[in-house]
Amino acid sequence: MKRNKLLLFISLCLIGICLMSCQDQVRPISGTYSYKISGTVRVDGTQRTLSTEQGAMEIVRIDNEKALVTFNILAGDVYHTNATIENKQIIFEPYERDITIFAETYHVTAKGKGDIYDGTIIVSLEYSGDGVQTSRIELLCKKN
Repeated sequence: MKRNKLLLFISLCLIGICLMSCQDQVRPISGTYSYKISGTVRVDGTQRTLSTEQGAMEIVRIDNEKALVTFNILAGDVYHTNATIENKQIIFEPYERDITIFAETYHVTAKGKGDIYDGTIIVSLEYSGDGVQTSRIELLCKKN
């Protein structure tokens, strides 16, 4: 009888360990982040520096691989896109947005791919359209 109880206890412990080791890796990145975008773009053949953009980014998990990402810019605009999350990487699907360079507004398509670290996400973004060709744009996100 004692042997059966011991065997049952050991089996339950092993099952618990297996279940804990299979935890979903996507869930920890869900939440609110502070973000900053900076970089340069080429507009009609001229290299221009973007004004630094700051705001809040919200990541809401849809399923194991998909998430909804919302950017709430301090200046007032809000944009959203879907993202794929796998193997500590995040890939933003293309989304439409406006950027302002020297008081001129350009309507562009943005997309990006980045790496997920503990509480930090670093993404390389690409903007294209309306005379804009990407040079180098970085998105840095810190979990709140």
